[in-house]
Amino acid sequence: MGGEKLVGGTKVMGRSAPESDQADAWVHASRAIDTPLHQPDLMAELARRLATSGNTGIPLMLAAIELRQFGAIRELYGRETANRFRMAVQGRLSRVFGAGDYLAYLGKGWFAAITQASRVDPDASGEVLWSRLLTTLTGRFGLGGPVIDYAGPAVSIVIVPSSEAAPEAVLAHAYGTMRESVPLH
Repeated sequence: MGGEKLVGGTKVMGRSAPESDQADAWVHASRAIDTPLHQPDLMAELARRLATSGNTGIPLMLAAIELRQFGAIRELYGRETANRFRMAVQGRLSRVFGAGDYLAYLGKGWFAAITQASRVDPDASGEVLWSRLLTTLTGRFGLGGPVIDYAGPAVSIVIVPSSEAAPEAVLAHAYGTMRESVPLH
């Protein structure tokens, strides 16, 4: 798997989909204080689940998903088609995550999900989720008119140990992993 490391006791995995034309946007975004992942509802849900994870001993996984080229799709096909594309992606994501999981659209082509990792082998469950997300979100999207052959999103999975209590650190790791996976040349 590309881009795997241990940061502050939290395992992060990330790999971008093939080629991105948005390297400059990522460099600019890396300088921003706020990232698309820092949403009040996501922060509150992550804090709640971290507290529960600390009590149960079951690690969490945070999936951060950026729909690469979402802005270009909107410019090329129009807002209505871009919204249908986002809803089609959300439909596919709802088949990946279960009823007890948290899935949110954060705006501007960003999704986040929180789910439990396997207590026995959290790294393996992270790799399975990462692979499943890339497979599920890459390919042909028929949108009742235009058909988009989508090269895939940027996906970052953060395995959060049950001892972690800082949602800001978890979100920073997820966002940082995505930025590191984007080629800058």
